[in-house]
Amino acid sequence: MLRVQRCELDLTLLPQPRNHPVGDAPGRIEGACTLHLHNQGRRTVSRVHLLLYRLLRVTGATQDGNRALALRQSVRHLPVRDMPNLYVNRVSLALAEDLGPGQETDLHLRYAGALVGYRELFPYAHDAVHPDIAVLRPESLFYPVVGPLSLEGLRRAWSVPAFRVEVRHPADWTCLLPPARGVRLGDGATAFESADEAPGLHLFAAPYTTARGEGVLVHHRPGHQEWAQAVSSAALFARSTLQRWLGPAPAAGPVEIAEIPPGWGSQHLPGLIAQCGGEGPEQVFRDVAHEVCHFWTPSPCADPHRFCDESIAHYLEDLLVGERAGGGRGDDALLRHAAVLRERPGAVRTPLASAADGADVDIVSRHKGPVALAALERAIGKERMFGLLGSWARDPGAAGADAGAFAHFALRALRDVQAWDIGRFLDDWFFTEQAPFDPDMSPGEALDLSLARYRTAS
Repeated sequence: MLRVQRCELDLTLLPQPRNHPVGDAPGRIEGACTLHLHNQGRRTVSRVHLLLYRLLRVTGATQDGNRALALRQSVRHLPVRDMPNLYVNRVSLALAEDLGPGQETDLHLRYAGALVGYRELFPYAHDAVHPDIAVLRPESLFYPVVGPLSLEGLRRAWSVPAFRVEVRHPADWTCLLPPARGVRLGDGATAFESADEAPGLHLFAAPYTTARGEGVLVHHRPGHQEWAQAVSSAALFARSTLQRWLGPAPAAGPVEIAEIPPGWGSQHLPGLIAQCGGEGPEQVFRDVAHEVCHFWTPSPCADPHRFCDESIAHYLEDLLVGERAGGGRGDDALLRHAAVLRERPGAVRTPLASAADGADVDIVSRHKGPVALAALERAIGKERMFGLLGSWARDPGAAGADAGAFAHFALRALRDVQAWDIGRFLDDWFFTEQAPFDPDMSPGEALDLSLARYRTAS
């Protein structure tokens, strides 16, 4: 098994001018990448397969600095379940010298081309180099990865244990690559370096202005000061409220937010929130609050069922919206979840610890999961619920855990609860293929009826 030990990337962003004859044509990138590879398997490796974005072409490859490599590249279909339209540039390199078990080598590639995102695969992946902003995320394969054949394999492959990245960009742009801090090398160049593993390289560059608040930094595009103020206010409210409810977040430090265009997919990343701009004030609050909630959800995307990140974040988001409106959750959030689940009865029956990448995983994690947590809160009380989620967020075992691990953690933490059969409740919601509540009923009545079966004689 080949593992990338370190990635060194020199990247040039080449946006098209605004008066380009093709209109809003995407720009290009030029890259020079060195991958330090370690053969952790038991077999000798003589050929390496890499994946790049489908429009990026490799122009040259060497091994250990000076030995040119024969290469083949072609746009290939990658047979990933539930993603029938995934095409990539598959690059096959014949090594100049075989790599035996335990041995290491450096591969150096030069490549270039246009990049216009994977919108047919990921609705948010509008990644591109535009005249006034560049967004490049690992899903768009703007740097080479060792070629797996599954989505989970891709997620592992685009992770980088350590990296050095130097980006050349328009002189008036600011470049961000979390969690590393950039060092300006002069007009139009920024360098980043990290010895810590990152879940892929995420690059954001634009003529940003930074608005600084109380523990909140917002990098916004020109003319968007009012939006930045609303974002800063929402982030501050969400963070202070969650600290009061759940205790300190596992990762300390300021909340740092970078604006990206509307519809490009807000994300919570280590060290940065990428936040869509241009929305109305209510949606801005909800979106920002949701991303701040992820400071209390360990290891985002480590759980294939998406309960440990998305279900918990949506549950807390609903509470924050209610708190801002004057306290409580209200039925609006539960009505919204129930309306979605009515249209997907299969998702209602899918156990929270069984949902995986597929048609229903987002529905289960973003709608059934928050309803399950609301039902548990209804049984044990809000204060006990906050204690449970705060303890889970700071528990060392939560890193890399999945929905089943959370259920077992909750069972241990709530073993002293006498009025409710917590074990049966968790089993029905997390592990049993059934509908634990009726989404056709009003949410309050449905949860009361559901909880009645778990009340004990004591």
